[in-house]
Amino acid sequence: KLDDVINAGVVRCAVVLDFPPIGYYDENNEPAGFDVEYCKDLAAALEVDFELLPVTWAERLPSIVSNRADVVFGGTSDSLERAKTVGFTIPYAIYYAQAVVGKDSGIETFEDMKGKRVNIGNPGSGTRVLANLLMDAAGVSPDDFSLAAELKSSEQSAALCDGKLDAAIWAAGLPNGSSMEATSTCAIKLLDLTTSGTDTVLANNAAYAAATIPGGMYPGNPDDVASWGPKATFVTDAGASDEVVYVLVKAIFENFDDFRKLHPAFGRLTKEGMIKDGLSAPLHPGAVKYYKEAGLM
Repeated sequence: KLDDVINAGVVRCAVVLDFPPIGYYDENNEPAGFDVEYCKDLAAALEVDFELLPVTWAERLPSIVSNRADVVFGGTSDSLERAKTVGFTIPYAIYYAQAVVGKDSGIETFEDMKGKRVNIGNPGSGTRVLANLLMDAAGVSPDDFSLAAELKSSEQSAALCDGKLDAAIWAAGLPNGSSMEATSTCAIKLLDLTTSGTDTVLANNAAYAAATIPGGMYPGNPDDVASWGPKATFVTDAGASDEVVYVLVKAIFENFDDFRKLHPAFGRLTKEGMIKDGLSAPLHPGAVKYYKEAGLM
């Protein structure tokens, strides 16, 4: 696989571009975000050009299997079944499940959303996956809401503040632009997700981890809020060259302090945690090679 990339002189990266700040289109309608920058860094390390392949959430892993892309950057639940066709490297961030509600909505628990107008995310999105898990754990279904909206994450804040929604669910790194916009613009609070069966979710999904949204991160929300979410993971084809993955992992870990400064969410990462937390599929041999060289395994 590495020879193919080198010979072609380009690495093809599949990225989702409707999920700021991870991936989005900037004011000039150019691809931007963390995953775009990771692709550029990988291309620089390999001394090749890069090509961005915009995909939906559902298209990410198929783009690898079908050889439309060489690598995917993004959050996905790893599993033994998926490990048969794709290889996972290191988790690099947690996407926090966030349920935001109007302070005057009367919603104190997830069950209180019954009869309310709730956005559960657009079909095929990571937010929709987490929303489904939240609803299952809390014993709630879309039929229980007076409105089960399917807005994109970029549309939720305005709908909340315009009074078109009572609550919204989304998954994102911290701090998240949509949450910041909503809490800065109108009276919005984050819901403690222990009210939605967090223990059940974590017990049944090894790829997810408990997390805390620090108090004071968002205006009007001074207290810590319990959350959980999937670990964002570097994913590549199971047949990808050990050397490609080795170079990528080495570049991150040998510039770890700089990497953690890229976003506040990364500041909580540790090398030890990144090689073991949230993994339910085998590490790629190229990643293992570097971890052993660095004395991390």
